[in-house]
Amino acid sequence: NATAEEDLLTRVFIASERTLARVDRSIMDIITLGYKSGNGINSVANELTRRFDQLTTWESKRIARTEIHNAHNRGTMDKYQEFGVEYTMWITAHDDRVRGLKETDTADHASLDGQIIRLGDTYSNGLKYPGDTDGPIEEWINCRCSNAPYVIPYGYAAPPMEQFTEND
Repeated sequence: NATAEEDLLTRVFIASERTLARVDRSIMDIITLGYKSGNGINSVANELTRRFDQLTTWESKRIARTEIHNAHNRGTMDKYQEFGVEYTMWITAHDDRVRGLKETDTADHASLDGQIIRLGDTYSNGLKYPGDTDGPIEEWINCRCSNAPYVIPYGYAAPPMEQFTEND
Protein backbone atom coordinates (compact mmCIF):
# COMPACT_ATOMS: atom_id res chain seq x y z
CA ASN A 1 0.00 0.00 0.00
CA ALA A 2 1.61 3.25 -1.18
CA THR A 3 -0.08 5.36 1.49
CA ALA A 4 1.22 3.12 4.27
CA GLU A 5 4.72 3.17 2.78
CA GLU A 6 4.66 6.96 2.54
CA ASP A 7 3.36 7.23 6.11
CA LEU A 8 6.05 4.86 7.36
CA LEU A 9 8.80 6.74 5.54
CA THR A 10 7.54 10.06 6.90
CA ARG A 11 7.28 8.77 10.47
CA VAL A 12 10.70 7.16 10.31
CA PHE A 13 12.18 10.39 8.96
CA ILE A 14 10.52 12.48 11.70
CA ALA A 15 11.60 10.01 14.39
CA SER A 16 15.12 9.88 13.00
CA GLU A 17 15.27 13.66 12.81
CA ARG A 18 14.24 13.94 16.48
CA THR A 19 16.74 11.27 17.50
CA LEU A 20 19.54 13.01 15.59
CA ALA A 21 18.62 16.34 17.16
CA ARG A 22 18.72 14.74 20.63
CA VAL A 23 22.04 13.01 19.91
CA ASP A 24 23.51 16.25 18.49
CA ARG A 25 22.35 18.09 21.61
CA SER A 26 23.86 15.42 23.85
CA ILE A 27 27.17 15.55 22.01
CA MET A 28 27.28 19.33 22.20
CA ASP A 29 26.33 19.24 25.90
CA ILE A 30 29.28 16.90 26.61
CA ILE A 31 31.65 19.11 24.59
CA THR A 32 30.37 22.33 26.19
CA LEU A 33 30.61 20.94 29.72
CA GLY A 34 34.11 19.64 29.02
CA TYR A 35 35.21 23.00 27.66
CA LYS A 36 33.67 24.95 30.56
CA SER A 37 35.33 22.56 33.03
CA GLY A 38 38.71 23.07 31.39
CA ASN A 39 38.96 19.43 30.33
CA GLY A 40 41.29 18.60 27.49
CA ILE A 41 40.34 17.13 24.15
CA ASN A 42 41.25 13.58 25.26
CA SER A 43 38.99 13.83 28.31
CA VAL A 44 36.06 15.10 26.23
CA ALA A 45 36.72 12.44 23.59
CA ASN A 46 36.73 9.71 26.26
CA GLU A 47 33.36 10.92 27.52
CA LEU A 48 31.97 10.92 23.96
CA THR A 49 33.23 7.38 23.39
CA ARG A 50 31.76 6.24 26.72
CA ARG A 51 28.37 7.82 25.99
CA PHE A 52 28.18 6.86 22.31
CA ASP A 53 29.69 3.40 21.98
CA GLN A 54 29.27 3.49 18.19
CA LEU A 55 32.00 6.15 18.02
CA THR A 56 35.57 4.98 17.73
CA THR A 57 38.26 6.70 19.77
CA TRP A 58 39.66 8.55 16.75
CA GLU A 59 36.18 9.75 15.76
CA SER A 60 35.54 11.04 19.27
CA LYS A 61 38.89 12.86 19.28
CA ARG A 62 38.16 14.39 15.88
CA ILE A 63 34.74 15.62 17.05
CA ALA A 64 36.09 16.97 20.34
CA ARG A 65 39.11 18.66 18.74
CA THR A 66 37.10 20.16 15.88
CA GLU A 67 34.23 21.49 17.98
CA ILE A 68 36.32 22.83 20.87
CA HIS A 69 38.92 24.35 18.56
CA ASN A 70 36.35 25.97 16.29
CA ALA A 71 34.30 27.41 19.16
CA HIS A 72 37.44 28.71 20.88
CA ASN A 73 38.72 30.39 17.72
CA ARG A 74 35.28 31.87 16.97
CA GLY A 75 35.22 33.36 20.48
CA THR A 76 38.77 34.65 20.06
CA MET A 77 37.78 36.42 16.85
CA ASP A 78 34.89 38.11 18.67
CA LYS A 79 37.34 39.37 21.30
CA TYR A 80 39.78 40.58 18.63
CA GLN A 81 36.96 42.60 17.10
CA GLU A 82 35.91 43.93 20.50
CA PHE A 83 39.50 45.02 21.27
CA GLY A 84 40.00 46.68 17.88
CA VAL A 85 42.54 44.25 16.45
CA GLU A 86 43.13 45.19 12.82
CA TYR A 87 45.17 42.26 11.48
CA THR A 88 45.58 38.56 12.30
CA MET A 89 48.29 36.05 11.40
CA TRP A 90 47.71 32.33 10.71
CA ILE A 91 49.87 30.05 12.86
CA THR A 92 50.19 26.30 12.34
CA ALA A 93 51.02 23.70 14.99
CA HIS A 94 54.58 23.56 13.54
CA ASP A 95 54.80 19.77 13.52
CA ASP A 96 54.80 16.94 10.97
CA ARG A 97 50.98 16.67 11.05
CA VAL A 98 50.33 20.13 9.56
CA ARG A 99 48.25 19.90 6.39
CA GLY A 100 50.16 20.47 3.19
CA LEU A 101 53.27 18.57 4.19
CA LYS A 102 52.09 15.36 2.51
CA GLU A 103 51.26 14.99 -1.19
CA THR A 104 47.93 13.41 -0.29
CA ASP A 105 46.74 16.41 1.77
CA THR A 106 43.71 18.15 0.27
CA ALA A 107 44.36 21.33 2.26
CA ASP A 108 47.61 23.25 2.66
CA HIS A 109 47.95 24.95 6.02
CA ALA A 110 51.76 24.81 5.89
CA SER A 111 51.77 27.51 3.20
CA LEU A 112 49.37 29.61 5.32
CA ASP A 113 51.76 29.78 8.27
CA GLY A 114 52.59 33.46 8.76
CA GLN A 115 49.93 34.74 6.35
CA ILE A 116 48.37 38.01 7.54
CA ILE A 117 44.91 39.41 6.78
CA ARG A 118 42.79 42.32 7.90
CA LEU A 119 40.37 41.11 10.60
CA GLY A 120 37.18 39.94 8.88
CA ASP A 121 38.85 39.22 5.53
CA THR A 122 39.68 35.69 4.44
CA TYR A 123 42.94 33.81 4.30
CA SER A 124 43.91 32.34 0.93
CA ASN A 125 42.12 29.08 1.82
CA GLY A 126 38.78 30.90 2.19
CA LEU A 127 38.61 30.87 6.01
CA LYS A 128 38.29 33.97 8.18
CA TYR A 129 40.13 32.13 10.97
CA PRO A 130 41.37 28.58 11.61
CA GLY A 131 38.28 26.45 12.21
CA ASP A 132 35.88 28.74 10.32
CA THR A 133 33.07 26.32 9.43
CA ASP A 134 31.82 28.60 6.65
CA GLY A 135 34.74 27.36 4.54
CA PRO A 136 35.41 23.97 2.92
CA ILE A 137 35.29 21.09 5.44
CA GLU A 138 38.77 19.83 4.54
CA GLU A 139 40.12 23.18 5.75
CA TRP A 140 38.59 23.13 9.24
CA ILE A 141 37.77 19.58 10.35
CA ASN A 142 40.36 18.41 12.89
CA CYS A 143 42.38 21.61 12.36
CA ARG A 144 44.87 22.55 15.09
CA CYS A 145 45.99 25.93 13.71
CA SER A 146 45.44 29.23 15.47
CA ASN A 147 45.84 32.88 14.70
CA ALA A 148 47.21 35.81 16.62
CA PRO A 149 46.81 39.56 16.43
CA TYR A 150 49.37 41.16 14.16
CA VAL A 151 50.47 44.76 14.62
CA ILE A 152 51.95 46.57 11.64
CA PRO A 153 55.32 47.91 12.88
CA TYR A 154 55.49 51.63 13.53
CA GLY A 155 56.47 53.54 10.40
CA TYR A 156 55.24 50.80 8.03
CA ALA A 157 51.96 50.31 6.19
CA ALA A 158 50.20 47.11 5.21
CA PRO A 159 50.86 46.18 1.58
CA PRO A 160 47.90 46.63 -0.81
CA MET A 161 47.11 42.89 -0.88
CA GLU A 162 44.31 40.83 0.67
CA GLN A 163 46.82 38.40 2.19
CA PHE A 164 50.44 39.11 2.92
CA THR A 165 53.36 38.02 5.11
CA GLU A 166 55.87 39.97 7.18
CA ASN A 167 58.30 39.79 4.24
CA ASP A 168 55.88 41.69 2.00
